[in-house]
Amino acid sequence: MIQFNKRNTSGKSYLNRARLKTLILGGTSSLAVMMSAHAAYGQMVLEEITVTAQKRAENVQDVPIAITAFSATSMTKKGLTNISQIGDFTPNVEIDSTSSFSGSTQVLSAFVRGIGQADFAFNLDPGVGVYVDGVYYARTFGAVLDLLDLERVEVLKGPQGTLFGRNTIGGAISIITRRPGEEFGFKGDVTMGRFNRLDIRGAVDIPLIEDKLLSQISFSSKTRDGYHENAQWPGQFRTDAGKFTLPDREFNTSAGGENTQNIRGKLEWRADDDLTFTLAGDYTNVNEEATPSILLATNPGLKDVYNACITTPAVIIATTPLGGLCTTPRAVVGGALAGVNVDGDPANDRLVFDDSLITGEIDRSYPGGANYSKAKAFGISLTTDWDIRDDMSLKSITAYRDLTATFAQDVDGTPIAMGDHAFNTNQWQVSQELQLTGTSLNDSLEWVLGLYAFHEEGDLTDFPTFAGGLLQIVGPNQFNTEAYAGFAHAEYAVTEKFSITVGTRYTIENKQFFGAQRDLNSLAFQLGFPLALHPDTSDTTLYFPGTLNKRTFNNLSFKAGIDYALTDDSLAYASFSQGYKSGGWTTRATVPILSAPEFNEETAATYEVGLKGQYFDHRLQTNIAAFFTKYDDLQVTVQDGISPVTENAATSEIKGVEFEFQSLLSENLEINGSIGYIDAKYTSLNPGTALAKNFLFLNTPKWSLSLTGEYTVPLKNGNSILFHVDWAYKSRVANDAENTPELMADPVNLVSAMIRYEAEEGWYLSLGGRNLIDERYIVSGQNQSGIGYIGGTYSRPREWYMTFGYQF
Repeated sequence: MIQFNKRNTSGKSYLNRARLKTLILGGTSSLAVMMSAHAAYGQMVLEEITVTAQKRAENVQDVPIAITAFSATSMTKKGLTNISQIGDFTPNVEIDSTSSFSGSTQVLSAFVRGIGQADFAFNLDPGVGVYVDGVYYARTFGAVLDLLDLERVEVLKGPQGTLFGRNTIGGAISIITRRPGEEFGFKGDVTMGRFNRLDIRGAVDIPLIEDKLLSQISFSSKTRDGYHENAQWPGQFRTDAGKFTLPDREFNTSAGGENTQNIRGKLEWRADDDLTFTLAGDYTNVNEEATPSILLATNPGLKDVYNACITTPAVIIATTPLGGLCTTPRAVVGGALAGVNVDGDPANDRLVFDDSLITGEIDRSYPGGANYSKAKAFGISLTTDWDIRDDMSLKSITAYRDLTATFAQDVDGTPIAMGDHAFNTNQWQVSQELQLTGTSLNDSLEWVLGLYAFHEEGDLTDFPTFAGGLLQIVGPNQFNTEAYAGFAHAEYAVTEKFSITVGTRYTIENKQFFGAQRDLNSLAFQLGFPLALHPDTSDTTLYFPGTLNKRTFNNLSFKAGIDYALTDDSLAYASFSQGYKSGGWTTRATVPILSAPEFNEETAATYEVGLKGQYFDHRLQTNIAAFFTKYDDLQVTVQDGISPVTENAATSEIKGVEFEFQSLLSENLEINGSIGYIDAKYTSLNPGTALAKNFLFLNTPKWSLSLTGEYTVPLKNGNSILFHVDWAYKSRVANDAENTPELMADPVNLVSAMIRYEAEEGWYLSLGGRNLIDERYIVSGQNQSGIGYIGGTYSRPREWYMTFGYQF
């Protein structure tokens, strides 16, 4: 174990500046340094992880925050490949890699302690902030990051409104990538598996000038076939699915496949002992199938108008209120639907949308619409670390990111264009953060001062087609956001054991939105919607008023806490923290509106107590936290007729407990586990909301448990065999805010295992499997009550993999 050579007045152990410089900038990860130290001293102790949750490097056990930290080694042993998978092993955290009706695996739907965001719309900000090397990712789309050549992942639970700022009302996920090495080195692996999986990953460190200029390139390519069949519906019929307005018309015969490529480069210049510049760039390309969706149920809705049109003779339906709609040729594709199934021409016949289209097969559907997920994202950042003097440092993080994506999903999963969705988005962002950190009063006071500026622009165009083309939305929306913040954070050691923490952050946000949603088929007008209530009486297709919307939000968040070192290896703490997420507008309109509907900011205030400790010569580590959160003005997405709209639906209270442990039972056996419990309740509901007080919170299981076991068998030749098995449990989960029964996921048990042969020469061979008992459960879906269907996406089936890796 690392020998600490300095102890501050609070009694907490930490590394001196020179040692930290070696660990953080020195090219070898801190975890690798610690593991080699373990071997050198012959001690069997738990891995020690250094985190930067408080903008300074600290032992995770010394931080008075509930944090679950994953090292690169632990993620590899669990067979994890992207950030969404860590939710299975983090108590009170639920993460999906898709979102309702998006069809993309690139949407991060993250919830921490019952707070998050499951909608990918540009007008909605995340509830859990994602950061990579200190750079904030503003959109949930594109945030499902590859676990490529990382140092560690930190999951911070509870509001992080002072140090991390806006949109961390639930918590934050901080990803720290590995820094370039001081010596030439390479590591890589190739993974093969079920569904023709082929992953190739590698990283190379190239020192350009010894101890001065270091470089690193990391890359990955991941491909596999889909696990879900997009089949052809038997029989003869006519369909217009896939012929309406779309950004791309690609149709795949399977769904759930993967095809992504990533590359990241770093250049680190150590100008002198006190000044380091790190230039980093990354690029991601995604061109893969959509996530699958199947028809789960049908209900009354606009589908009944479609059915009436095709099954009623034209001369009869022309005399009804539906006459104009059914007998008028539809936009884009032309052709009226009136009486096509009873006109004596079987070539005109359409499928009736009813329960006969429900097959009950979870790995086969019969979509007629486009289905794909494509994205290109890149970013560049410059991080400057300057040790001004022994007790003061300045960090600057300057970053730019750019995202272009298009994605589509046939949500109803049938040959009829009943709910065919497609989207196109473009986004860019630039950010600047300054952090001044230091110590004062003979190291009794540790403090952080910071400034933050953020600018984002982009657009999202919706292309959903409903009810066989009776409703054809094309909705271009443009967005512009500016945010500025100043923050301060300080920890004062009153005695050697007792410390006080205070922090504050002031944020101002300016938002702009311009919407131009329209229905190319003028459904509302054809059904008799008054012309005077259209935003433009000369254009019955335009549903959204053509005005620029502007809003400004301000927030002052606080944090306060105390902690007490019961022993050198145990810390008790109590804290209060606040979080905030700004408001905006509902952008989806399926009937004419005269003004953009607004929703206001939501806030959270959390009270937390915790105890962190290490026992039995650091062979056992336990962390326990209990919390109570007052969560006000919840931003909830619900169905309002055909439109998914966001509203401030309720106030609520969330309370819970988290327990995590790591243990070394012997030289060869390690057992780790966690338990999470949440009791989340609505305390009051706003008038007109679709929620009820007894509803489950979205993506918030009451119980989450995990257990991991690792056993290492040393061989006489110096090699070893590692046996790894893990189990994760989540209780019942609601996949929509309205608690639609068909979209409720029953309790699930996930079991994975891996056996790994490691050679002294630097190579290893692993054979593993995920979801070994083949649990299948709903992970996303939509109750489209205005149209009359419920579509859902099931989890991936059991999968095996084999990995060969090598490093030198």
